[in-house]
Amino acid sequence: KSNPNLDVSVKPVYLESQVHAIKNSISKRTGVLTKNFNMYISNEATWILPEWWDANVRDENWLNEQAINTIWCGIDGASSSDIFAISWLFELTNGRIYLKHKFYLPKNQVGNAYNTQTQQLYGQWTKQGYIDVTEGNIIHRPTVEAYIIKTAQEYDVKFLGYDPAKMTEY
Repeated sequence: KSNPNLDVSVKPVYLESQVHAIKNSISKRTGVLTKNFNMYISNEATWILPEWWDANVRDENWLNEQAINTIWCGIDGASSSDIFAISWLFELTNGRIYLKHKFYLPKNQVGNAYNTQTQQLYGQWTKQGYIDVTEGNIIHRPTVEAYIIKTAQEYDVKFLGYDPAKMTEY
């Protein structure tokens, strides 16, 4: 029995309301299924439906036509065995947001990742243009710096946050 307290402290009407809630809010799905139905949901389970994502994909040309209010940048640095991630969040004057991401990985890491599945994914994402590869066995710092500075100047970035653990050299 997935919920041993059914009809004791947990009423069917409550469970029905929870099922209805996850139909209207995918982000609540993992919590409801785990806590009320004893269903383990891994982190790979999506909470953004692919059709929602696809309906809101825009290219950078679209962004350049929008009135931008504020821009934030978040950086998760890396040097050799991890992806260097840069994310930009554009708050538009109409209240919508636009996200832009850039990822870097050293060339030696693409074929030498810690397991076969990760190697395949790195190779696939590189071919698809999701990851920019820098020569060598560490991420090429001047390439990353140039991109951050260029983009920050182009869009007049107001806020920049970063994880200091891998950013001591920047």
